Amino acid sequence: MIVGFNLFWQGDYYFLGVNLSYGLDRLYGVTSVFLGFFLGFFLIIFYSIKQRNTFNYYKDYRLRSSLVFLFIFLMVLYSLLLINKFKIPLVHNFLGLFFNAGITVISYAFISKMRYSHFLLLIYTLLVVYLGFRYRLLFLFLPIIISLFILKKTSFFKMLVYSAVTLVSVLIVAVVGISRRYSDGLDLSRLDGMGFLNIIIQGIFNDTSTVLTSGALIQWLDDTDNFAYFKQIWYVLNYFIPNELYPDKEYSPIFDNISILTGQINNESGAAVLGFVEYYHTAGYYGVILFAFLFAFLFAKLFKKMINSNSLYDHYVYFVLLAWFINSLTRGYLPQNLQDLVSIVIGLYLIKRFSNLSKAGGYLESNNKRI
Repeated sequence: MIVGFNLFWQGDYYFLGVNLSYGLDRLYGVTSVFLGFFLGFFLIIFYSIKQRNTFNYYKDYRLRSSLVFLFIFLMVLYSLLLINKFKIPLVHNFLGLFFNAGITVISYAFISKMRYSHFLLLIYTLLVVYLGFRYRLLFLFLPIIISLFILKKTSFFKMLVYSAVTLVSVLIVAVVGISRRYSDGLDLSRLDGMGFLNIIIQGIFNDTSTVLTSGALIQWLDDTDNFAYFKQIWYVLNYFIPNELYPDKEYSPIFDNISILTGQINNESGAAVLGFVEYYHTAGYYGVILFAFLFAFLFAKLFKKMINSNSLYDHYVYFVLLAWFINSLTRGYLPQNLQDLVSIVIGLYLIKRFSNLSKAGGYLESNNKRI
């Protein structure tokens, strides 16, 4: 992130005509505190958990393709209706949770080698690219990429293949980042005259303006003492309520605060902040330490379970939540991040509902076979 940030901005820290470099040192300090406490809590919790062998460690889930195809068909159908400006009031947000849950299901289907999962992966990729929400590509592909490098026996040739897959995935995300038009496909003319390396830098790191806005917002919070405290819970709960039921609901003021810093009215640029800043916005350094503990507790427990399990499903749970965690650090709107987490949890539940229970280890024992 730091390397990409410097390659993109090249020492010129003006965003929307405003020099925001004054907050960078504060951001680096908050980030260091979070990472330091996260690592410390993780190690303490991990080594304090006693290893247990339970029946849950030896369950695996084999998807029934008919149920998966039916579910994905319904989600694709509704997304196509949305593209054509048709929306079902009241349940739109609810259906959106299930559409995103489909990403979790498809990724697991591909890793577990469900029949025709390649086709589903292609359909969802094209749909997500058209909609322009590239972060969903992270949820779709990162668990797959991690599984390729960790779960499969590798040779030099396979490492080259996996590296090529990773590079292609990064290129797709970069192209979408440059040429996306939300719910209106891609404008590939924006790529004219750009070389490969420039596409990668511009496409992957064009959102590193979040680094500048993050540092500036931390400084602004210090100056104004305008922390959210327990209102953060209220902002999250409001986010899940449909507008039709509560049109006057109160959103997190973080985008309004960004607008103050950048001279905008309603954050027209779509500027955001890093996850560390949302934690700081909650309660200063106390909020940073609190979230460091919560994440460390979650991932230490899941990591312990994963390394003591031969279940593909247990490994996948860790991989997909790791993808969510990485994304939540780079895009720090807490209500949206928690909504994404709910979608992933729904997807993990649906995997169980769409599956037959089987003895674990079948995939992990044959991981030298092609996916």
